[in-house]
Parts: sequence; structure tokens; C-alpha cells
Amino acid sequence: MGDIKIIGSTPPSIEPGEYTAVYVFHETSKAAFGGKPKVYLTFRLIDPGVFGVELFAAFNVREITGKPKRYGGFGLSRRQELTYQLAKVLPEFRLDRPTLKPLVHKTLKVAVRTVVKDYKQRSLPLQLQYSVIDRMICITS
Repeated sequence: MGDIKIIGSTPPSIEPGEYTAVYVFHETSKAAFGGKPKVYLTFRLIDPGVFGVELFAAFNVREITGKPKRYGGFGLSRRQELTYQLAKVLPEFRLDRPTLKPLVHKTLKVAVRTVVKDYKQRSLPLQLQYSVIDRMICITS
């Protein structure tokens, strides 16, 4: 019988809660077959016990400008979740010139949750559950 192997890395799974993190990068993506364009913000946790763990937060966006890539361009509408979270944590956020640059070199408080259901709303077995950033709470420094 042939060997079976899992392709790709295993996403991290940590205890849900609030953690301190730094912004690392963002990546744009167009889903196949007419799915929604997304941007993935990657954060690195810096609290003891989880130091160095990288988690992402996924957000729907209005459009991807250019090719999907790391640090790719994207368009937001004023009612999207990423617009709300950026306006909440960044006092200098402007609707006429939105940017992620103010997140660079800042420390943030983020909420982490565990993904327990798949895209079809089926319960994930424990070994397939993983952690994501649920929301940015505030800038701490």
C-alpha cells in the first residue's frame, strides 16, 4: 500500500484569548470560481509562551488591484470589517487615503479564536482545528 502524506504546513492552534502582537505583512488573494477577493493580515504574537507564533486575520475586500501577492493592493468599502477595525485602532485612519502603514512598528492587542467549523459549517475534528486573529482590539505602543 502506498504512503500518504499531508501537503502543506500545519496551522498553529493556541488557547483562545487576548494576546499582544505585531503586524508582519498582508497578502491579497482572489478565490477561484467567483469567490470573494480577500486580504490576509499576518501578525506575530510576542507574549511569553506563544512568542513567535504567526496567525492571520482574513477580511473580504471590495477588489484586488493588480495581481494577488504579498503586499498587494486592494480596495475597501466604508462598511467592510477591515475598514471598521482599522478606523477603531488607528486614530490617524482616513477614508480618503486608507493605508496599513501605521500598523508597522506598532504593538497591538488582538483577540484570537479557534476555528471549529469548516466552510460547510461541519464541525472540525480536534486535530484539524486552528487559531486565527478574530479582531484587532487596540494599539498598545
